[in-house]
Amino acid sequence: PPVFHRGAAAIALRGASMITPVTIKVQPTTLTKAEPWYRIAQRRVHFSLRVGADIDPTAFSSLGPPPVASRKLNDYLHDYFTKELASDERSAPGH
Repeated sequence: PPVFHRGAAAIALRGASMITPVTIKVQPTTLTKAEPWYRIAQRRVHFSLRVGADIDPTAFSSLGPPPVASRKLNDYLHDYFTKELASDERSAPGH
């Protein structure tokens, strides 16, 4: 599962007018920690970008003081991307 730090949520709450979640899918995988950067994929790499609905950070700012709002936004984003990654895994060939 993804790991999120509250600092990004805190910055978004202070300065972002809107948050746009983007999920990037790469087939075949490349440039991961498990493989050397110079290893070339056997087939052409395909990038797929899925842009989610905008998230209004002010909806979270109204939930409490900045630390509370930051935690709630962070939790929301964590849940969002966990679900996105799970749906990608279910739709992958062989699943």
